[in-house]
Amino acid sequence: MKKKAIVLLGGLLAVAMMASCLKLPEQKPKGPVKKIKVHLPPKPNLNIKHPPVKYVDGSYSVEGLLNNAGKLKGQVVSLSGYVVAHNLCPQNEEVECTIEPSLLLADYTKGHSKKIRVFVRPGEEGRLNDFQVGQKVKLSGSISMVSPKGTVVEMDGLFVMAPSLAKDTAGEDKKAIQKKAKNRAPGKKKRKR
Repeated sequence: MKKKAIVLLGGLLAVAMMASCLKLPEQKPKGPVKKIKVHLPPKPNLNIKHPPVKYVDGSYSVEGLLNNAGKLKGQVVSLSGYVVAHNLCPQNEEVECTIEPSLLLADYTKGHSKKIRVFVRPGEEGRLNDFQVGQKVKLSGSISMVSPKGTVVEMDGLFVMAPSLAKDTAGEDKKAIQKKAKNRAPGKKKRKR
């Protein structure tokens, strides 16, 4: 009896496999076919213009600086871009500032472009109040991954402005100014003698 059941089951399985190989005639839909509207995103712009790595005046573009951040870390460089946003403390001195003030720079004011956050050293936060959204600026400073107060970390990099020249460098030549700014670059430790 077991042999008959196994043979019968095997036969049914063989018939089922052969039936699955047979082509059935196509069935045509009854009535008109409904057209479905598909909503796709707009075509991507493949003609996006990228800024140069460096401008004629020697300053880096935002994209150029971020793409070369590893090589430029700790060096004093110039950065040109547009202020697209700012995160400033309130002007009211009665209110305690709980943020680390910064600017957001980009290569273009409209459209998609890389952005970099710009910070100043502690005690110089007032310098950021002079910048307006949409203003083209050229800044001197260095690239870092951590803001001066340590409250912001950007793995792509952020920009720390060089100290105010009017305050720190009265009567010094340009090379001395750059040397002083380089020695103050974030992440650089002072040597003990």
